[in-house]
Amino acid sequence: MNKNVLKIGAGLAGITLSTLLIASPAFAVVDDGTWGVWSAPNAYDAPIGALTFANPVVGGATYAFTTTAATVTSYLEDSNTKGDWVASETPAGAVFGANGPSGTSNMLILMSSNGDPGGTGSLVVTFNSPVPANALGLVIADIDSANSGLAADSDRVSVTATTTAGDALTSAQLNGDTFNLCNVPVIAPDMPSNCSATQYTTVPNLTAPSATSLYFAANTTVSGDEGDSGWIHPTADVKTVTLHWDSYASVESSLRVYIAVDKNAVASTPTPEPVVPALANTGTDVTTVSIAALVFGLLGAMTLFAVRRRTH
Repeated sequence: MNKNVLKIGAGLAGITLSTLLIASPAFAVVDDGTWGVWSAPNAYDAPIGALTFANPVVGGATYAFTTTAATVTSYLEDSNTKGDWVASETPAGAVFGANGPSGTSNMLILMSSNGDPGGTGSLVVTFNSPVPANALGLVIADIDSANSGLAADSDRVSVTATTTAGDALTSAQLNGDTFNLCNVPVIAPDMPSNCSATQYTTVPNLTAPSATSLYFAANTTVSGDEGDSGWIHPTADVKTVTLHWDSYASVESSLRVYIAVDKNAVASTPTPEPVVPALANTGTDVTTVSIAALVFGLLGAMTLFAVRRRTH
């Protein structure tokens, strides 16, 4: 066979493979800026802070976590240390790529300690600029329970969001779903180390308690040991997201929060308002024209009446 043909064929094969590797989310580069990096004045006590993204349209975000008690806290962590990450085989990873293993602070941990079981907290994330539709992914991991059958012995998270105009996204626009971080191939680096080489498949329950919210609640009888997760992938632009968390009433509990923004997404183009042609300015008031028309109409009717009288 011609050596030049072989070289061309090998070159085309290489280009094709390279294209596939770049295009496929499964081969997305960890720490490429898609998944937000969290920062705070104190990473070990982080009720307020910021996120940065590679997307130049969004840029970043600020967050604030308010709680009902001092023992409900938040701190920053990396997936290498915590042992949890979003693999490319998960629904969120298939869209945004994997976010671990990584030594970057790519998650916020919400913690309710044994000193105050049943604590609650609200996390509000405000983006510097609106995240375009279909460009945001927010994952809430470790939504589990004590398997006691009681709702109070489980993690429960409500989610709402607003647009740049301040309008609430509908439940459908929030576009929520559930999955398990551990339901991936038992190979490194796909499976998080916390999964202990076990493909857990349990997931939280997902409901829409109102027209503008979603509610993730751990299964109270068959919650898994690891990985029970929920996520949203909004179909409208998002300026703020709010999570309200009710933790276990009986034991220590925690959640992991990861946020991704498509680094290539561009700002949504607003639909232009229809232009209504203005009436020509004739110098005549509309009211005047209406009165004149009424007068002429009455005169015409009176004339017709007079003519009919003369003919009878």
